[in-house]
Amino acid sequence: MESIRKIIREVAVKGMSNEHSLFATIDTAEAEIENIINAEITQIPDHLVAAIVGLLLPHFPDLTAERLLAALNTLHADSCMPEPLVVDKHTACKLLGISIATLNRMLKDRQLPSVRIRGSVRIPADAINQLMRPMEVEDD
Repeated sequence: MESIRKIIREVAVKGMSNEHSLFATIDTAEAEIENIINAEITQIPDHLVAAIVGLLLPHFPDLTAERLLAALNTLHADSCMPEPLVVDKHTACKLLGISIATLNRMLKDRQLPSVRIRGSVRIPADAINQLMRPMEVEDD
């Protein structure tokens, strides 16, 4: 869901001049989409589909109600998948935005834990998530 939000925000920012109303509109649409996904609604009301399509149409000219419903179904299916416990080195690099060489140095310096599974190096997803959290700065 977060990647969809990021894409919607990036595309929408390019097309609207009033950033405040843009984010309020996007937040409303995101809330509606999240309610649909979380509630596992099998039949989305037509007026809601039309409203979401209308909101996104200036930014996605080829969007139709059918395409939106297909995307929501895919999103719902993806959200039902469990998060991986470990990832391979290439996936870790993509998630962290670093090179293989940098990742290898981090593993060697034990800045990032790893496990070997049948000879393959895997990095715990929790460790990657921990690195991605902003550092909290203590007040003096």
